[in-house]
Amino acid sequence: MDIEISKFDNQAKVTLNGRLDRNNINLFEENCKSLVNAGVNFIVFDFESVGYVSSGGIACLLRLGNKIIPDGGQVIICKPNSIVREIFEIAGLHKFLTITDIAPEELTELIKSRYEELSLPVSTESILSFQSLGLKFAENNEVAPGVFPKIEFIIEEILQNIMNHSYKGSDEHVVIRFFISGKNYFGMEFTDSGPEFNPLEHKEPELYPKLKKRKIGGLGIYLVKQTADRVYYRYENRKNILTVLIKKA
Repeated sequence: MDIEISKFDNQAKVTLNGRLDRNNINLFEENCKSLVNAGVNFIVFDFESVGYVSSGGIACLLRLGNKIIPDGGQVIICKPNSIVREIFEIAGLHKFLTITDIAPEELTELIKSRYEELSLPVSTESILSFQSLGLKFAENNEVAPGVFPKIEFIIEEILQNIMNHSYKGSDEHVVIRFFISGKNYFGMEFTDSGPEFNPLEHKEPELYPKLKKRKIGGLGIYLVKQTADRVYYRYENRKNILTVLIKKA
Protein backbone atom coordinates (compact mmCIF):
# COMPACT_ATOMS: atom_id res chain seq x y z
CA MET A 1 0.00 0.00 0.00
CA ASP A 2 1.12 3.54 -0.80
CA ILE A 3 0.32 6.26 1.76
CA GLU A 4 0.49 9.96 0.87
CA ILE A 5 -0.09 12.57 3.58
CA SER A 6 -0.66 16.29 3.18
CA LYS A 7 -0.94 18.26 6.42
CA PHE A 8 -2.54 21.66 6.99
CA ASP A 9 -2.50 23.06 10.54
CA ASN A 10 -4.27 20.49 12.70
CA GLN A 11 -5.88 18.82 9.67
CA ALA A 12 -4.58 16.22 7.26
CA LYS A 13 -5.57 14.45 4.07
CA VAL A 14 -4.37 10.83 3.82
CA THR A 15 -4.50 9.22 0.36
CA LEU A 16 -4.31 5.42 0.29
CA ASN A 17 -3.59 3.24 -2.72
CA GLY A 18 -3.78 -0.55 -2.56
CA ARG A 19 -4.88 -2.99 0.13
CA LEU A 20 -5.21 -2.22 3.85
CA ASP A 21 -4.43 -5.63 5.34
CA ARG A 22 -2.08 -7.47 7.70
CA ASN A 23 0.94 -6.65 5.53
CA ASN A 24 0.71 -2.88 6.10
CA ILE A 25 -1.53 -2.31 9.13
CA ASN A 26 1.45 -1.44 11.34
CA LEU A 27 2.71 1.15 8.84
CA PHE A 28 -0.77 2.64 8.53
CA GLU A 29 -1.22 2.87 12.29
CA GLU A 30 2.23 4.43 12.81
CA ASN A 31 1.34 7.16 10.31
CA CYS A 32 -1.94 7.80 12.14
CA LYS A 33 -0.15 7.99 15.50
CA SER A 34 2.38 10.46 14.09
CA LEU A 35 -0.45 12.74 12.94
CA VAL A 36 -2.17 12.63 16.33
CA ASN A 37 1.12 13.30 18.15
CA ALA A 38 1.63 16.35 15.91
CA GLY A 39 -1.71 17.79 17.01
CA VAL A 40 -3.83 16.69 14.04
CA ASN A 41 -7.43 15.97 14.99
CA PHE A 42 -9.28 16.38 11.67
CA ILE A 43 -8.32 13.63 9.20
CA VAL A 44 -9.75 13.05 5.72
CA PHE A 45 -8.98 9.63 4.22
CA ASP A 46 -9.15 9.19 0.44
CA PHE A 47 -10.24 5.56 -0.03
CA GLU A 48 -11.02 5.78 -3.75
CA SER A 49 -8.04 3.58 -4.70
CA VAL A 50 -8.38 1.09 -1.84
CA GLY A 51 -9.58 -2.29 -3.09
CA TYR A 52 -9.58 -4.27 0.15
CA VAL A 53 -9.77 -3.62 3.89
CA SER A 54 -9.28 -6.30 6.55
CA SER A 55 -10.75 -6.37 10.05
CA GLY A 56 -7.38 -5.16 11.33
CA GLY A 57 -7.65 -2.07 9.13
CA ILE A 58 -11.13 -1.34 10.50
CA ALA A 59 -9.80 -1.73 14.05
CA CYS A 60 -7.06 0.84 13.30
CA LEU A 61 -9.66 3.35 12.10
CA LEU A 62 -11.77 2.78 15.20
CA ARG A 63 -8.76 3.29 17.50
CA LEU A 64 -7.96 6.52 15.68
CA GLY A 65 -11.55 7.72 16.09
CA ASN A 66 -11.52 6.86 19.80
CA LYS A 67 -8.43 9.04 20.27
CA ILE A 68 -9.56 12.23 18.53
CA ILE A 69 -13.37 12.31 18.31
CA PRO A 70 -14.04 12.69 22.08
CA ASP A 71 -12.02 15.94 21.98
CA GLY A 72 -13.98 17.38 19.05
CA GLY A 73 -11.93 15.87 16.22
CA GLN A 74 -13.24 14.14 13.13
CA VAL A 75 -12.34 11.17 10.94
CA ILE A 76 -13.84 11.25 7.43
CA ILE A 77 -13.57 8.42 4.91
CA CYS A 78 -14.12 9.58 1.32
CA LYS A 79 -15.23 7.62 -1.75
CA PRO A 80 -14.81 3.96 -0.69
CA ASN A 81 -15.87 1.54 -3.42
CA SER A 82 -19.09 -0.43 -2.99
CA ILE A 83 -17.36 -3.52 -1.57
CA VAL A 84 -15.29 -1.60 0.98
CA ARG A 85 -18.31 0.51 1.96
CA GLU A 86 -20.37 -2.64 2.52
CA ILE A 87 -17.64 -4.07 4.79
CA PHE A 88 -17.58 -0.82 6.75
CA GLU A 89 -21.35 -0.87 7.18
CA ILE A 90 -21.43 -4.54 8.23
CA ALA A 91 -18.78 -3.72 10.84
CA GLY A 92 -20.81 -0.70 12.00
CA LEU A 93 -17.99 1.74 11.21
CA HIS A 94 -20.47 4.25 9.76
CA LYS A 95 -22.01 4.67 13.23
CA PHE A 96 -18.76 6.14 14.60
CA LEU A 97 -16.93 7.72 11.64
CA THR A 98 -18.16 9.81 8.73
CA ILE A 99 -18.27 7.94 5.39
CA THR A 100 -19.05 10.04 2.33
CA ASP A 101 -18.91 10.08 -1.47
CA ILE A 102 -17.77 13.71 -1.46
CA ALA A 103 -14.36 14.11 -3.11
CA PRO A 104 -11.61 14.71 -0.50
CA GLU A 105 -10.44 17.76 -2.45
CA GLU A 106 -13.80 19.44 -1.80
CA LEU A 107 -13.50 18.78 1.93
CA THR A 108 -9.91 19.98 2.21
CA GLU A 109 -10.72 23.20 0.32
CA LEU A 110 -13.56 23.79 2.78
CA ILE A 111 -11.13 23.22 5.64
CA LYS A 112 -8.59 25.69 4.23
CA SER A 113 -11.23 28.41 3.99
CA ARG A 114 -11.64 28.36 7.76
CA TYR A 115 -8.52 30.23 8.79
CA GLU A 116 -6.89 33.65 8.96
CA GLU A 117 -3.18 34.34 9.26
CA LEU A 118 -0.93 37.33 9.82
CA SER A 119 2.84 37.80 9.47
CA LEU A 120 4.50 40.68 11.31
CA PRO A 121 7.90 41.54 12.78
CA VAL A 122 8.43 40.12 16.24
CA SER A 123 7.95 43.14 18.48
CA THR A 124 5.79 44.36 21.33
CA GLU A 125 4.10 46.70 18.83
CA SER A 126 2.85 43.71 16.81
CA ILE A 127 1.11 42.01 19.72
CA LEU A 128 -2.00 44.20 19.54
CA SER A 129 -2.41 43.53 15.79
CA PHE A 130 -2.21 39.78 16.33
CA GLN A 131 -4.68 39.97 19.21
CA SER A 132 -7.14 42.07 17.18
CA LEU A 133 -7.16 39.58 14.28
CA GLY A 134 -7.48 36.64 16.65
CA LEU A 135 -10.46 38.13 18.47
CA LYS A 136 -12.16 39.08 15.20
CA PHE A 137 -11.72 35.56 13.84
CA ALA A 138 -12.97 34.10 17.12
CA GLU A 139 -16.07 36.32 17.07
CA ASN A 140 -16.84 35.37 13.45
CA ASN A 141 -16.62 31.67 14.33
CA GLU A 142 -18.92 31.66 17.36
CA VAL A 143 -16.24 31.43 20.04
CA ALA A 144 -17.74 32.38 23.41
CA PRO A 145 -16.76 35.91 24.57
CA GLY A 146 -15.54 34.42 27.83
CA VAL A 147 -12.72 32.75 25.89
CA PHE A 148 -11.42 36.04 24.45
CA PRO A 149 -9.16 36.92 27.43
CA LYS A 150 -7.48 33.50 27.07
CA ILE A 151 -6.77 34.20 23.40
CA GLU A 152 -5.22 37.58 24.16
CA PHE A 153 -3.17 36.18 27.04
CA ILE A 154 -1.79 33.23 25.05
CA ILE A 155 -0.83 35.41 22.08
CA GLU A 156 1.08 37.84 24.27
CA GLU A 157 2.90 35.19 26.30
CA ILE A 158 3.98 33.12 23.30
CA LEU A 159 5.17 36.17 21.35
CA GLN A 160 7.16 37.31 24.36
CA ASN A 161 8.69 33.82 24.55
CA ILE A 162 9.66 33.98 20.85
CA MET A 163 11.24 37.39 21.36
CA ASN A 164 13.23 36.09 24.33
CA HIS A 165 14.41 32.78 22.87
CA SER A 166 14.25 32.91 19.05
CA TYR A 167 14.97 36.38 17.76
CA LYS A 168 16.07 38.53 20.70
CA GLY A 169 15.50 41.88 19.04
CA SER A 170 16.19 40.98 15.39
CA ASP A 171 13.90 42.08 12.58
CA GLU A 172 12.49 38.62 11.82
CA HIS A 173 8.81 37.88 11.32
CA VAL A 174 6.47 35.51 13.09
CA VAL A 175 3.31 34.05 11.55
CA ILE A 176 0.17 33.27 13.53
CA ARG A 177 -2.58 31.27 11.87
CA PHE A 178 -6.01 31.22 13.53
CA PHE A 179 -8.28 28.30 12.67
CA ILE A 180 -11.23 26.21 13.80
CA SER A 181 -10.48 22.63 14.80
CA GLY A 182 -13.33 20.17 14.43
CA LYS A 183 -16.51 21.35 16.12
CA ASN A 184 -15.27 22.45 19.51
CA TYR A 185 -11.86 24.11 19.31
CA PHE A 186 -10.34 27.46 18.39
CA GLY A 187 -6.74 27.05 17.27
CA MET A 188 -3.62 29.18 16.95
CA GLU A 189 -0.44 28.12 15.17
CA PHE A 190 2.72 30.17 15.86
CA THR A 191 5.58 29.81 13.36
CA ASP A 192 9.05 31.36 13.60
CA SER A 193 12.37 30.62 11.90
CA GLY A 194 14.60 31.15 14.92
CA PRO A 195 16.91 28.47 16.40
CA GLU A 196 15.16 25.25 17.35
CA PHE A 197 13.53 25.69 20.75
CA ASN A 198 10.80 23.53 22.25
CA PRO A 199 9.17 25.55 25.04
CA LEU A 200 7.25 22.48 26.22
CA GLU A 201 10.55 20.90 27.32
CA HIS A 202 11.47 23.94 29.39
CA LYS A 203 11.63 23.19 33.09
CA GLU A 204 8.49 24.34 34.87
CA PRO A 205 8.94 27.11 37.43
CA GLU A 206 9.06 26.18 41.09
CA LEU A 207 6.06 27.85 42.61
CA TYR A 208 7.31 28.38 46.13
CA PRO A 209 4.88 29.94 48.61
CA LYS A 210 7.42 32.63 49.54
CA LEU A 211 8.29 35.25 46.91
CA LYS A 212 11.92 35.45 48.01
CA LYS A 213 12.51 31.85 46.95
CA ARG A 214 10.81 32.15 43.54
CA LYS A 215 13.15 32.29 40.51
CA ILE A 216 12.34 34.56 37.58
CA GLY A 217 11.55 32.95 34.20
CA GLY A 218 9.49 30.12 32.72
CA LEU A 219 6.18 31.34 34.10
CA GLY A 220 4.68 32.49 30.78
CA ILE A 221 4.77 29.10 28.99
CA TYR A 222 3.69 27.36 32.19
CA LEU A 223 0.60 29.60 32.31
CA VAL A 224 -0.09 29.02 28.60
CA LYS A 225 -0.09 25.25 29.20
CA GLN A 226 -2.46 25.70 32.13
CA THR A 227 -4.77 28.03 30.18
CA ALA A 228 -4.97 26.07 26.91
CA ASP A 229 -6.63 22.69 26.40
CA ARG A 230 -3.97 21.32 24.05
CA VAL A 231 -0.44 22.52 23.20
CA TYR A 232 1.79 20.83 20.59
CA TYR A 233 5.30 21.61 19.30
CA ARG A 234 7.16 20.46 16.21
CA TYR A 235 10.29 21.58 14.35
CA GLU A 236 9.68 21.37 10.61
CA ASN A 237 11.53 22.84 7.61
CA ARG A 238 13.81 24.75 10.01
CA LYS A 239 10.86 26.42 11.70
CA ASN A 240 9.50 26.27 15.23
CA ILE A 241 5.77 25.55 15.10
CA LEU A 242 3.67 25.75 18.27
CA THR A 243 -0.02 24.84 18.03
CA VAL A 244 -2.48 25.79 20.77
CA LEU A 245 -6.11 24.64 21.02
CA ILE A 246 -8.77 26.19 23.26
CA LYS A 247 -12.37 25.05 23.65
CA LYS A 248 -14.75 27.47 21.91
CA ALA A 249 -17.05 27.63 24.94
